[in-house]
Amino acid sequence: FKELVTRSRGDPRYAKIQQRHQLFATVHFDAAGEFIGKDNEEVCKELHIVITVGSVDDKRSNGRNEHSVLQIEKGTKAMMLSVRAPEEAWQCMADAKALMNNCWPLKCNVKGKRGDGIRPFEALTLGEISRDDCNTIIHHFITPWTPCLVVDPRTKGSHLDPRCRWCIS
Repeated sequence: FKELVTRSRGDPRYAKIQQRHQLFATVHFDAAGEFIGKDNEEVCKELHIVITVGSVDDKRSNGRNEHSVLQIEKGTKAMMLSVRAPEEAWQCMADAKALMNNCWPLKCNVKGKRGDGIRPFEALTLGEISRDDCNTIIHHFITPWTPCLVVDPRTKGSHLDPRCRWCIS
């Protein structure tokens, strides 16, 4: 956790937002308690992070977080089924789904008739990652573990060597 926070705070893409707000100023945990302990409390004090805990009595206090996790889980499963990926690909697929979620506009941010709104990457970096950058990521996205042909640039002319070979993205 400490490495994630320090790496994110040092990322130059978030430099603009760091001038106004501190990244990871508040971290919200559910009431289960698996992340609440002396070690995490010490790390949070050291990094000046405020810990908030969801209500034990009201399940709705974590509804937004649980819904986000559910969407990533469903998308990950769908991507794994689409390419028949083995279970070892779970983390790679979850990262790809999270990337795609950050490139699509949120429903609450869509204002115009075009259906185009600010993207989470765009909002988080205050425009350092632009809408065009997000569109480029979306257009060039290939689902991990997809079989693909890779061209060997060393094969020239009419050599009998194979020009392409099958790989997994």
